[in-house]
Parts: sequence; C-alpha cells; structure tokens
Amino acid sequence: MKIAMMGAGSIGFTRRLMMDILAVKEFQDTEFHFMDINKENLEMVTNLCQQMIQFNKLPAKIIRTANLV
Repeated sequence: MKIAMMGAGSIGFTRRLMMDILAVKEFQDTEFHFMDINKENLEMVTNLCQQMIQFNKLPAKIIRTANLV
C-alpha cells in the first residue's frame, strides 16, 4: 500500500499516524510518501520515522519530497 502525507513536517501528527498504520500487521510494508514545503521539518520527521521503522524491524519505506508535482 502507498500512502501520501501532505504537510508531513508535523512531528506529532505524522509520527502518530504512521505508527497507528504500521500497528496493523497487514500494513507493515506500506510505502509512505511524505511531502512538506518546510524542508527542515520534513527531514527531521523523516529521520525520526525512519528510526522507528528500523527499531521495530518493519519493511515499511519512506520517500520524502518538498515538491508538490
């Protein structure tokens, strides 16, 4: 499954939503596409979420972009 998150630079919302989705066994290989125009926040959230994925040894992936197109 692929999920696009617009405004993903929001630390609390993005992290909680991603972990809620990944708590469902059937969704643990989800490909998340994070988008935010704030590149610094986007990088920080992506790194934090990537660490959580690795810590839990999940097959999920994150792709980030600051480009809406």
